[in-house]
Amino acid sequence: MSSVRDYHNLAMDLADLGFRNRSRGNTDLALAYFGQALDFELAAIDELGPSDPLAWSILHRSAATLAMDCRRFREAEQLTARALAGEPHPDIAEELRDLLEQIYFQRHLSLKGVALHDDELQLSLAGQEVGHGVVGYSEIYDRVDNTSKLIYRIVERKHERPFRERGPLPKNIRQDYQTLVSAPRGGSFTVSLRFSSPLQPIQPQLPGMLDTAAIIDEFMDLLGLMNGAKIDEIRQRIRHHDYLRNFIGLARKIAPDGEKVRQVGFTTTRDGDERSVELTMPASEIVVPPPPDIPDTPSEPVSIRGILRLADAVRDDENLIQIVDGRQVYSVHVPAGLMNDIVRPMWDLPVAVQGMRSGNQITLIDIWAEDQD
Repeated sequence: MSSVRDYHNLAMDLADLGFRNRSRGNTDLALAYFGQALDFELAAIDELGPSDPLAWSILHRSAATLAMDCRRFREAEQLTARALAGEPHPDIAEELRDLLEQIYFQRHLSLKGVALHDDELQLSLAGQEVGHGVVGYSEIYDRVDNTSKLIYRIVERKHERPFRERGPLPKNIRQDYQTLVSAPRGGSFTVSLRFSSPLQPIQPQLPGMLDTAAIIDEFMDLLGLMNGAKIDEIRQRIRHHDYLRNFIGLARKIAPDGEKVRQVGFTTTRDGDERSVELTMPASEIVVPPPPDIPDTPSEPVSIRGILRLADAVRDDENLIQIVDGRQVYSVHVPAGLMNDIVRPMWDLPVAVQGMRSGNQITLIDIWAEDQD
């Protein structure tokens, strides 16, 4: 048994080196360490044999994780399936099923020979409502739409434009950054999004700021920080309150719900290397910072449910919505950054609102569409 333990300890030491190098951006070296760690973990499995079912299944889970880390996905799949076939402890079996889902999703994130240009993203979904190239229309359409909105907001912010609270996207930006969507590919629901590059910079005095690859890199960076709950780092990148609030609102719409869709992934390429960002944090767990413009008078939290019947942003100083619950009508003030992209698309739908009541004014903190009966 000591040799089993020795092999396993060596595997964990090498895996630790892999994690350290991956965090530093040394991808090739990290993959090499993970591969060596996997070889030692496989040696531990061979040495142990099936005589100890619990230890045997745990080592398989560890080896499958290492195989996924070094991108040997087929081997990871086989190790997980073998452990599940051995009737492991129910808790370990549940972890193995979750691991198998992660392995499948990692395979879906891989481009599999699909060539992406610098102005392209691959979007992948995994979850209960995602089949072999089939997914609920709203699950994919809404995420494509909100990804496009988020890219456009990055472009506007990089141009140092004031936040556009109402009105259509400027024509030159809409034409220069058109969103093109590929046909879905089998094996999961995976599509490619292409954002066409501008022929002439809108602001020539800011060279490089509007390079499409840089915009997509910013998108990937911000979503990675969001999934890691690194709100302070996001604040350092997005210093304008309205753009920050808008980004968090759109990111929550792209994020998985944890049930129908459990994982959302984006993949891009730079200089031949793939880069992926996985969103696994459910939208409900993403923290919504309170708006800075809540009145200073004493306030209390309030919850409202009803139909969104009005989304008024005609006046510059007034963003109001009305929630109708039977005969009761609630007027709610919407902070800047949320009306156009987040709130208005839910018009005439049943919604739930979390807000703060201060005197006669209710200020929106969060809003989401509820399932319709």
